[in-house]
Amino acid sequence: MNRNFGEKLRSARHAKKTALKDLAAECGLSYSYISQVERGEASPSLSALDSLAKALGTTVWELLRDDSSEAPAPAGSNIHHAESVAALQARTQANGTTRASKVVRKDGRRSVILPQSNILYQMLTPDLNRELQLLIVEAEPDTDSGDQALSHGGEECCFVISGKFEIDVGEETFVLEKGDSIYFSSELPHRWRNIGNEKLVLLLAVTPPAY
Repeated sequence: MNRNFGEKLRSARHAKKTALKDLAAECGLSYSYISQVERGEASPSLSALDSLAKALGTTVWELLRDDSSEAPAPAGSNIHHAESVAALQARTQANGTTRASKVVRKDGRRSVILPQSNILYQMLTPDLNRELQLLIVEAEPDTDSGDQALSHGGEECCFVISGKFEIDVGEETFVLEKGDSIYFSSELPHRWRNIGNEKLVLLLAVTPPAY
């Protein structure tokens, strides 16, 4: 975890004029934990990032955008800065409506890596100003989305390109392998983990965009 992300989180909190104790109460995380994250002494999981982003009225993608270039890139990967939500939307509006066709080249994907983790997100859709978000997710063995389950409006569909993973949706647990897929309402609490011995690669569709 580098200090740049902690400083960005603090700036987002200050911009919203939210006290640390109030943010902690709103997102269900402890005061001391958020303080450690802001000082660069703790690394938030995906579930913690999701809670922080919601409480601050932003997205996980926005919170991580300046952090992505400092994270170590897996061999053979091309990691690019992820633009801010405002910049992405402004560029989309300048180029026409969100219904216009747009090609995303493989070497032009916007990508982020979660702080101090082995989870890489690559966005296949051109920006966040769409009705659908399509991502490729890569996670090393023994990686998970965090102890706290995620829950947000919309729907999701995961397709396993390679590897093996376990996902909890509501009160059910499913194990998926290469070629399997799962659809679920994102409002149901969900969390996942790579339970295989190789890198997990998922194709993830989210509507509306949530990350």
